[in-house]
Amino acid sequence: MSFTTATAVPVSLKQTRQTIDVNAIVREHAATMSAAITADREHSLAHRKVRAALIRNMFAEERARFGLGCGAYPLTSVYDPSKGKGSSSNAKIGKNELATVSLTLQSATVATVLDGFNVYTLNTCTSAGYCTALCVLKHGKGSLPAVIRARDWRTWLLVRYPEMFAVLLAYELDTASATHGNFLARLNVNSDILWHLVPELFASDGMKAYDYTKHVEVLATADGWALPNYRLVYSMNERTDDTLARFFLDRGGVVAMVTNRGKTQAVAQWAVIAGSAYRVEDGDLTDDRYATPRGTVVDLYAKGKARNRV
Repeated sequence: MSFTTATAVPVSLKQTRQTIDVNAIVREHAATMSAAITADREHSLAHRKVRAALIRNMFAEERARFGLGCGAYPLTSVYDPSKGKGSSSNAKIGKNELATVSLTLQSATVATVLDGFNVYTLNTCTSAGYCTALCVLKHGKGSLPAVIRARDWRTWLLVRYPEMFAVLLAYELDTASATHGNFLARLNVNSDILWHLVPELFASDGMKAYDYTKHVEVLATADGWALPNYRLVYSMNERTDDTLARFFLDRGGVVAMVTNRGKTQAVAQWAVIAGSAYRVEDGDLTDDRYATPRGTVVDLYAKGKARNRV
């Protein structure tokens, strides 16, 4: 399957448009992604480094087709607190106490890819609501064309090459483990991928993973722990059933909500959801939701355009 840029497609030819649910790709390939990771882990990390380099070189060709430099870049970013607080390109992750591996794909219905004469819109967050128009990661540096194209590139790699994507991602997580020991991981900085369907991704020693999610199914879990070391925090929105959120909190789950609190204002001590009161944590002091106490409401102050909507 060839990939072409927009300028290479003759305007006289009718293009086919299709929206791809990225989670459907992950569901379809979860077993083979897991098997590929398991097979790769049979070798030493040094041996796997060679394979990772080959995958990165192949992915570099896709970068060039997205108008990016043809460099063999990793999929993830690694925040190292030993280099100083705030050294991360993500301000909140830069407040974490532990080294943090993050993966930033594109958000809901944003990544648009031309493949031959077909136009694909890649949706990484089918449960999103009004937040798609207000997402803070679409503003500031997130609005820069190169940043957008890089997110598109990574998202397309997951759709087009899920097994190789999984192998490279697992290698980068294992490398973080070898380098930092205990570390945090957030694989959905800007997306809502069902990563727990590929549990081998979470087998790195010392890995403590967490993500926010709007998938309502998480409210039916016991307490949001999709895996022993992977915690999902439910992100409330206009579609949330407050009664389900209350039951989730009562079982020890954690929910997050965007409020009209000012950046410098202290959070309220309690939040009432469906008639029950719950302790509140300031979600902007750190991004580490792995350590958030059970049954807590995480208060996130509105940012960007969202300030006018809460």
